[in-house]
Amino acid sequence: GYLTMTTLGNDSSGSYVIYRIDLSPGTDRSYQKKNIPTIAISASLHGQESASAYAVLCLIEDLCGHYLDSPYLNYLRNNVRFVIIPVANPYGFENGIYKNANGVNINRNFSYGFADNSYSSSDNGYGGTTANSEAETQYVKQMIDENLDALCYLDIHSNNDAYGNAS
Repeated sequence: GYLTMTTLGNDSSGSYVIYRIDLSPGTDRSYQKKNIPTIAISASLHGQESASAYAVLCLIEDLCGHYLDSPYLNYLRNNVRFVIIPVANPYGFENGIYKNANGVNINRNFSYGFADNSYSSSDNGYGGTTANSEAETQYVKQMIDENLDALCYLDIHSNNDAYGNAS
């Protein structure tokens, strides 16, 4: 089918599962293409930025159920592959906090530009003890590494939670 959901594994707390959703155009009829571009997306690296996760879930819902209502959605559904981690930090999302269960800002934990950790673990800028140390980071990095030919990678953030409260 068009939508495939894969369990990547548990987050750093071990209590929450991180999922990946693939939306792929069909291989039948006129949709047969050799080079379908991919767009990779992650959201809610900062858990309390829940509006970003809901925005991505709305995109998924529109591409799955409302694509006939819009020529733009119809084009995207039939011509672009999406690889999505809608909630990259489920512990933070569930608990309404910025960082993961280990107190790490996932956005600062990637090897590219890894901070010198001048931040203490109580600061929102704390990137962990080593680059890529967190399970959440590893799943996002794996998605990116598996899609190096992607047209783009979007990391969706928001300055509000889903209820309009500023982060």
